Amino acid sequence: MSKLLVLYNPDHINHFWQSHVERPERVVSLLEGLSFALSSLHFGKVYFENEKLKVFLNKDLIVLEDIENFLYLAHEKDYVSYIKTICMEKKLGFLDLDTYFTSYTYKVAVEAVGANIISYYLLKDYKYIFNVVRPPGHHATKNKAMGFCIFNNIATLAKFLLKENIRKIFIIDFDAHHGNGTQEIVYNDRDIYYFSTHFYPGYPGTGSKDENNEHIFNVPVDPDSSDEVFFNIYGNYLESLFESCKPEIILVSAGFDIHELDPITPLKVSYKGIEFILEKIKNLAEKYNLK
Repeated sequence: MSKLLVLYNPDHINHFWQSHVERPERVVSLLEGLSFALSSLHFGKVYFENEKLKVFLNKDLIVLEDIENFLYLAHEKDYVSYIKTICMEKKLGFLDLDTYFTSYTYKVAVEAVGANIISYYLLKDYKYIFNVVRPPGHHATKNKAMGFCIFNNIATLAKFLLKENIRKIFIIDFDAHHGNGTQEIVYNDRDIYYFSTHFYPGYPGTGSKDENNEHIFNVPVDPDSSDEVFFNIYGNYLESLFESCKPEIILVSAGFDIHELDPITPLKVSYKGIEFILEKIKNLAEKYNLK
């Protein structure tokens, strides 16, 4: 079994607004960094064409039919239709103060969701799959785009896994901001655990401990938190949750805006801190024999 597969959607470059911080360079630089740092990577390209998801992987072509139907696992049909129509008819604009769209946005957002769905079918060949896709997703609610997010990529995958009879799904979200959309979508699914570290108070205004229940684990941190805070959370608390939850699979919303050099968030996590978080997640996956 190969170790790591990276899936990305090349069409993401067409989801672009001049001078906006959510821009193609975020993916381009990450792919370049991965290629430079790791020589044994496998890459797959994801496209949405003629109502089908197509994945080009080495010399193979994988096709997934009716990909749009998967969107309804996490989103209301009227909302999906609205996004599709506004992108087709208006071509360019904003869905809220932060979240723009272009004529390509619906296509690209479906590809981002589709990359997550197709990952499930590829786990037989790869131990880890990293989806480097745009637009992001964890702020998107059932019926609203916000915080740069159109469709909720990770919540859609979690809902899909339930339909595939996978139970005890554990989502780890270490983005600087709380994944309000993910929490909303999975809030009533007791077999989906949601664990989020994020600075609080701050955008989007959710994520306090008061919102926690038996499967929602918000761990808000002070806005100026640095490595030591995350060492304690991911080095101790997270493993204790795994002991009690006994998940079958780990899904990760990887928000690298926790880094101290990020221009719009206040957290002060170093490269070493991010490496520690990722290493702890990897170790937990191996310890409990999870995908």
